[in-house]
Amino acid sequence: MGKSAPLEEFLVRTGSSAVFFTASRQGGAEPGLFVDELAASSLPGAAVASGERPDSWDAALGLLAAALPDDRPSVVVVDEFPYLLESDGSIDAVFQKAWDRRLSSKPVLLVLVGSDLVMMERLNDADRALHQRGTEMIIHALTPYETAEIVESSSSADAFDAYLITGGLPLICDEWPVGSSMWGHLEEALSEPTSALIVSAERSLKAEFPAEAQAQDVLGQIGSGATTFSNIARARGGMQSASLSRSLDVLTSKRMVANDLPLSTHLSKEARYRVTDTYLQFWLRFIGPHLAEIERGRGDRVLARIQRDWTAWRGGPSSPSSTKACVACCQFRGCPRLRSLAGTGRVRTSRRSTSSRPTGNRSPSESPSPARSSGSTTPSWSNPIWAG
Repeated sequence: MGKSAPLEEFLVRTGSSAVFFTASRQGGAEPGLFVDELAASSLPGAAVASGERPDSWDAALGLLAAALPDDRPSVVVVDEFPYLLESDGSIDAVFQKAWDRRLSSKPVLLVLVGSDLVMMERLNDADRALHQRGTEMIIHALTPYETAEIVESSSSADAFDAYLITGGLPLICDEWPVGSSMWGHLEEALSEPTSALIVSAERSLKAEFPAEAQAQDVLGQIGSGATTFSNIARARGGMQSASLSRSLDVLTSKRMVANDLPLSTHLSKEARYRVTDTYLQFWLRFIGPHLAEIERGRGDRVLARIQRDWTAWRGGPSSPSSTKACVACCQFRGCPRLRSLAGTGRVRTSRRSTSSRPTGNRSPSESPSPARSSGSTTPSWSNPIWAG
């Protein structure tokens, strides 16, 4: 379960008439595919789109405006919106014109959804057509505390291990048998080549890098333990510096890789690269390189490697996750020392404005996830401190 499933559940619970369209990188065919979904939707005026084959998004959104009701709420969801931006960088201007002239006067909720967080955030930049016309909402992965509640871990250590393996992704957590130990779950998941633990990362990488095979290879080397520029280049067989820099720029811009610098009073180029998502780290280290073994029924060999290397490996992803939890806890409790450190530069701060979510009855052991708003600045998880 990612972003799309909660939206489907939202539509079911509200009972509103709606159209749900998912872009699929088909370029000029997308407006026609959207109208096909519109004609098959539950909108009262959906019949107006029947048999229509528009050749532009302007015409497709015109049909949408005609199909929307004037007397009751409706919902329009456009999933994988970044795919539309890839083929037409000005598509947001087309949506802005349609919204201002036709859609905003109707009781409609327009939801633009995308997996590419950076690209979606740019839609609200001052130089973009949709600037200040929408409200951003980021669906965060589960925290270690929330992960523990789903898998019903027996101890704090088991809960953290479950978080390192699943990355807090609901689909993978949901597949974890309630109360099962880590090793019991891994034995079961590795025996099934189609389990969420096996296929989720592969699908995500194919979606993120359809034409960036080189960047995906570099990501694999970082996940396998090459953390410096020279080590990554060496692992890639002497990759040219310019090509490697370009691949690292792609990965860091997508926030799949973080570039950590040592704590120092001087500028340093001794960067350390790491995969930001703990599940992807786990997959790249233990599962991805051995998919052939899993597919031929030898998941037991993969499990044996994990058991052999687990203690040594878990320290890597544990460190930034622990840093994130500690800094968030200090912020949550209003720690003055944190503000002092942030002022000296000893704790890196994000350029993005963030504020804490409502906490409700959260357990003190839970690490609150930051959510974007126009509030105060909080430490960036993508740049934790490490000792150089």
